[in-house]
Amino acid sequence: IKEEAPPPPPPPPPPPPPATPPPPEIETAKFIENIKPVEKAVEPPPPQEELKDVQIGNENKEGEKLVGPPPPPPVDEGKGVVTPPPPEDENKVFEKVEIEASVNQAQWRRHLENQLVRYIEDAANSGMAPGNYTVNVRFLVEKDGSITDVKSLNDPGYGLAQGAAEVIKRGPKWSPGEQNGKKVRSYHTQPITFQIQEQ
Repeated sequence: IKEEAPPPPPPPPPPPPPATPPPPEIETAKFIENIKPVEKAVEPPPPQEELKDVQIGNENKEGEKLVGPPPPPPVDEGKGVVTPPPPEDENKVFEKVEIEASVNQAQWRRHLENQLVRYIEDAANSGMAPGNYTVNVRFLVEKDGSITDVKSLNDPGYGLAQGAAEVIKRGPKWSPGEQNGKKVRSYHTQPITFQIQEQ
């Protein structure tokens, strides 16, 4: 059995280098620059005598002297044609207006509920599956509040779209929409939901 000798100790670390002394502080003085604004030389205006026969401008220029006053600008004799703006189309139909067409909501709702009952019963008796069916009806509110151009935008079947359009045609008058303070023709869309129940 061979005994191993312990390893030799590591050499001691080298001594730290000697500290260098800080450099000596040097005396300084704060420098303040004295800036003076440069004044522009103001040139006095020329005497009135020198301005009698020259045109007034932004700079001095050599050239011909004026003999008389400058010519007057050309006179407009008013013979041009002024085109007025095109007249507004009194029957223009608006999709969007500043003030929407409106109706007495309680009266309108009562009208729809009373008139749509028979179409709901007809659809249920014809075998339409129970559920909620919505028909969107688009119509034109005229300047006098009457309703025209009534169209159903979708049709769930069983006569509901035609019934919704008929009921809206027979509805009460509306207050027309307004654009720029004037009553105008405008479109309105009314969703109508039919509740079909089991028979």
